[in-house]
Amino acid sequence: MLNRSQDIPYCGVREDIIKNANPVLNPEVVKHLYTFIVDRYDIHKKKDVDKFPPPWTDNPILQQVKFTNVRREHDRESRNVINFICSRTDLSLKDRCFNIILMRFWNKWHSFKLATGGEPLKFPLSDADYNRCLANIEKHDDHTWWSGAYYTCPVRSWHERIYLKKEVKPEEINFSTSPLVFAKAMLTDDLWKRLERAPTPKDLFEILSSIPWMGNFLVYQWFVDFTYNEDFWFSENEFTVSGPGCTKGINLVFEDKDGMTPEECLFWMRDNQFKMFKEFGYRPEKLFDDLPPHDRRISLMSFENLMCELQKYMKCVKAIEEGKKPRGKSSYDGLGLKTKKATKPQVNL
Repeated sequence: MLNRSQDIPYCGVREDIIKNANPVLNPEVVKHLYTFIVDRYDIHKKKDVDKFPPPWTDNPILQQVKFTNVRREHDRESRNVINFICSRTDLSLKDRCFNIILMRFWNKWHSFKLATGGEPLKFPLSDADYNRCLANIEKHDDHTWWSGAYYTCPVRSWHERIYLKKEVKPEEINFSTSPLVFAKAMLTDDLWKRLERAPTPKDLFEILSSIPWMGNFLVYQWFVDFTYNEDFWFSENEFTVSGPGCTKGINLVFEDKDGMTPEECLFWMRDNQFKMFKEFGYRPEKLFDDLPPHDRRISLMSFENLMCELQKYMKCVKAIEEGKKPRGKSSYDGLGLKTKKATKPQVNL
């Protein structure tokens, strides 16, 4: 992604600290990070670009455990956001951004399609559209609406505490309607005007974070999705927020941060990626050869994403070292053997 007109370099961090830092890295963790980057990106190219059948990797962890892509925009739901919302030239930028917020609460494009009837909505949400979407939801009460990828419980809490304004039992709430209720009440012209006036990405992030019970992780995901709109005025390149999982990954990589915050560590890795991976023969122009020339390196946002995955990956590395099967939140059929039980790999990583 190219920088945008209103980007502010090193927004929200101390550029001088980053450029003068001399941190101490854990060499074993850096090695596993590099292995993950190369192997996971190779899976993306074989599976999504070249459309090869499985198996896509010899990495025993990536054969069995599901991880996100190195680049967030290659993940399935992000591609849906880009292809079916951000590409809609008939919708205003406000409408596209607000549809992104609504979709990400479920974080399942299929749920968004069922609720809206397959078409992005216009905002502020009219009573007619609200009632139509509510009726669509009620028709599919047996559908599993929510993805486990994002923490969206704040929306459910908001529904219970603000909209219903009373104590209710969980079984008395149709949680699948909560994003719709939120969209009706909170995605207003006033909110959009405040976002338009935000002078920096950090200010825009703080406006979104001020919405009751919205966690920083989800708000940052909204921000990154907004940048997939070509007419959005900020890019993902100069602002980041380190969530809990990301910070755990950073703490594994850095034995001594030399005074840097987690966000500053992400900028440092972006700026020093060639030095970090030099001993492994890092050639980003070859590794990322399916991308435009200006994108053939690991971006700031990608490092934030990678740190979240690294702390999960390292648990799998430890499991294999202990002779156990690598496990994650979701299993993965990287061998294409859904009906067969894969044998326990004996591979020295």
